[in-house]
Amino acid sequence: MVNERGIEADPNKIRAILDMPAPRTEREVRGFLGRLQYISRFITRLIDICKSVFRLLRKSQPTIWDDQCQRAFEKIREYLLLPPVLVPPTPGHPLLLYLSVSNVALGCMLAQLNYSGKERVIHYLSKRMLDYKTSYVMIERYCLALVWTTRQLRHYMTEYSVHLISHLDPLRYFFNRPSLVNHLMIWLDVAAMTSMSGWCMYFDGATNHFGYGIGVLLISPHGDHIPRSVRLAFSDRHPATNNIVEYEACILGLETALELRIK
Repeated sequence: MVNERGIEADPNKIRAILDMPAPRTEREVRGFLGRLQYISRFITRLIDICKSVFRLLRKSQPTIWDDQCQRAFEKIREYLLLPPVLVPPTPGHPLLLYLSVSNVALGCMLAQLNYSGKERVIHYLSKRMLDYKTSYVMIERYCLALVWTTRQLRHYMTEYSVHLISHLDPLRYFFNRPSLVNHLMIWLDVAAMTSMSGWCMYFDGATNHFGYGIGVLLISPHGDHIPRSVRLAFSDRHPATNNIVEYEACILGLETALELRIK
């Protein structure tokens, strides 16, 4: 429902959840989760909150509504007593994308700062990971979360500048790792093709015992990757810091863009 405050969840759908008794059968569990799905964009970390309830849907799992399920049920109902009011994005202002990852779920919050500097939520997303994906290391889970969110929120990604905020940096992992396994290569292509509407430049530089190295990756609107790398030489009397090396990397990227006549 859209009003002068923003975008609010349908009060009838919220009331239906608040008034329902705790589910006891598989059919009732599915009905409860189905009702939540209608208002899922208003609930942060939905899958994490209800993970004990989702577990009841496994074929090998008997439908036993235990204390964990009841706590999740009560937490959802308490949350819905004061649900958040979402807002549509304001054109010309960047969006903030927060990624969250747990042992069982992926999640994100898309937000934007209003004119007074207050952060307002635009959309929540939450997704349960398949069993085999729970074996991924944490950085791979963040990569998976990034690709999934860019697919789901593509209509925002292609129209707005988006600032990524997460505990780990999946973009740096994508573009700095020397060899990526097959599923990461596929995710990299999807992330590049679905989340970027114009040319995008990633650059990095570092100092180590091998010397000073800088790297640049330019990505076209069609997902074409143009990498550049250079090893720099500095005198012992004037050693370079990581900041200086990163500035050189940025300059290399801009020079490459000029060579390719990118505008």
